[in-house]
Amino acid sequence: MRTDRRALIVGIENYKTFSKVKYALNDAEIIRETLSEYQCQFSCITLLDEQATSRDILSKFKAMFTECDDDAVVIFFFAGHGVT
Repeated sequence: MRTDRRALIVGIENYKTFSKVKYALNDAEIIRETLSEYQCQFSCITLLDEQATSRDILSKFKAMFTECDDDAVVIFFFAGHGVT
């Protein structure tokens, strides 16, 4: 039986209040391509720059966990500045 595999991938380079991050979009795209093409094939949701609002990230994250199997493999990848 194939295990449910899902990934939420976020890449943000352009910020209103922080300096620009080089290569964040490229890193996110490489991770998406790798997980999608890998033999175990992840189902990927990708949010880039202005798509990656905190509301959208949390919404996609919650939906991913609500929809996945109990034994699912879930990956969250973030490239960009981080603030707690």
